[in-house]
Amino acid sequence: MTTLDKTLFLLKKYPEIMDDSFIFISAHTSLKDNYTRLIFENGMSEYHYVYFFHSELAPADVGAFFDEMAKELKQKTNALNFILASSHLKDRYKQLCDQLNIRWFEINDNRLKKWLHVNNLNQGNVRKGKGMLYDDLLMLAEDILRMDLNSSWADFSLLVGTQETAVAPQDNVMKKQRLIQVYYRQRLTYEGVIQLEYEKDRINRQWPRWLSVTVNDISTNRRETAEPFTHSVDLFDNLDWATGKMYLDIPINRDDLEMNDIEKVYFLLEKWGFSQKHSCHIRSFTAENRDYFITKLVSLTILLKTVNKVVPNKAGKVII
Repeated sequence: MTTLDKTLFLLKKYPEIMDDSFIFISAHTSLKDNYTRLIFENGMSEYHYVYFFHSELAPADVGAFFDEMAKELKQKTNALNFILASSHLKDRYKQLCDQLNIRWFEINDNRLKKWLHVNNLNQGNVRKGKGMLYDDLLMLAEDILRMDLNSSWADFSLLVGTQETAVAPQDNVMKKQRLIQVYYRQRLTYEGVIQLEYEKDRINRQWPRWLSVTVNDISTNRRETAEPFTHSVDLFDNLDWATGKMYLDIPINRDDLEMNDIEKVYFLLEKWGFSQKHSCHIRSFTAENRDYFITKLVSLTILLKTVNKVVPNKAGKVII
């Protein structure tokens, strides 16, 4: 089953799932009201507000949708279009939207899987012909491995080792990493690594693919029982091979979490300022974008560690 955060990631990365003319602008998740509002713009500079409800619509959700629509119409002067979306819409809600000339969209698991199957075939073909992005990905990886990544946000400070450290190859897979320390309120709380794992292509080029952060809680009262925790992002998935656009959202990709825990993670990420940037072209991957991406991955890893007692490997699969 496609997780909620993966669904939202796909809607941001591939707005053509809903409309070929859509360009993603921004998103905001309201945990209290059980929806995420995604804003898109079309070729005529018209904004489209998609209210994607996280579960099957209840009457109160429909009321919340119309309340939000009324607020937006009062505040905005340009043409607005509203779309009611969910994984499942009852027929009576579809009929109501049709009568009011409001678009609706059912984004269920089967529909996403069918779309992804076709898109992955297309992306695979595009990727084979996009060797030009190889240098761009290598440059991004080298920046992560060599540039100053020290930063601070909320009550946290991140210190990153100045040099990459050797990682013994496993199954002929090349890995590179840097040591990190995370301070919470000026106290050393986590130690770990930022790691890049490479993948060979058919002509033996090493492509940086998996970017992961591993942290271990070393606070005094947890050191003895602490287990390292890893969260990864697939750079191939975050790159649009047709356009060169790099997406800065990082899916959680875990179906073993309670929705309540995921909502807490979303809330804190937004509170810490990690819902503001969504994408940039890989050739304009600035130091600001890089720092945002790294600190967001570190933050997400720490948050997931607090709500998990198992360790995820790449692709969100779980290792007990």
